[in-house]
Amino acid sequence: MESSSRRQKFFIEHNGIKYDCERIIHGKQVFLQTIHVCGVGSQEDEVEYAAKYHNVATMASTAHVIAGEIIETAFEEIERS
Repeated sequence: MESSSRRQKFFIEHNGIKYDCERIIHGKQVFLQTIHVCGVGSQEDEVEYAAKYHNVATMASTAHVIAGEIIETAFEEIERS
């Protein structure tokens, strides 16, 4: 994979709390993204984005969904412990 990365900050609100997030987009022609929720966790998005795979415009909305999943998983782990 190409060695180009871009960082974009965003936030997500969950149960009335705002979480700072960042997504790191890797690649030049085929893109992958890593989603970080500050202080909670991170996850790689395993879908390859490009015209011949999935629309690159969907990356931002997918990042928000993944951030929500990261937060939900963290709360579930806290409840189990």
